[in-house]
Amino acid sequence: MDKLVQYLFGRSWAVTIGPPGGLGAVFASLRTTFDIEKNEVGTSNKAKIAVYNIASASRAQFQKGNVIRLDAGYQGVTETLFLGNVARTSVERDGREIVTTFEGGDGERQLVYAHIDKSYPLGTRVAQIIQDAAEALNADGIGTGAVLGIAEQQISSGFTFSGTVKNLLNKVLP
Repeated sequence: MDKLVQYLFGRSWAVTIGPPGGLGAVFASLRTTFDIEKNEVGTSNKAKIAVYNIASASRAQFQKGNVIRLDAGYQGVTETLFLGNVARTSVERDGREIVTTFEGGDGERQLVYAHIDKSYPLGTRVAQIIQDAAEALNADGIGTGAVLGIAEQQISSGFTFSGTVKNLLNKVLP
């Protein structure tokens, strides 16, 4: 049997929820549904993740601003489909089941609140501007080499910027 074909069996998923920088609760065996909207514009990607029958003690610990991560795929081959902050949590009864729904966006808080004040001289590489934006977002590990193939380009004139990181990236990236 082809190795690629064997990966198409045994669906696997895990939802991890917890405080930023802390340990989270992992739900890997409970029924889960999700809807993720990804986009390429200057807004965060949105997710609505519903987990069925979470114990009431576990539900009580979740708060707005918690980090939520959804990994899904097949046994041995899962990928992170969403990583962001919880903006809203709701709990409702669906017959005998209790459905806890988490809604949020990836980087939503950072896009709204991260601010940068910086001056760039003529010839500054776009990669440096992207790195400064990543630092302002506290986004460790963001690669700059392949951002739309322009990271090595240099700005054609110096400029000063004061505003949100989102607006800086909208100005620098096409």
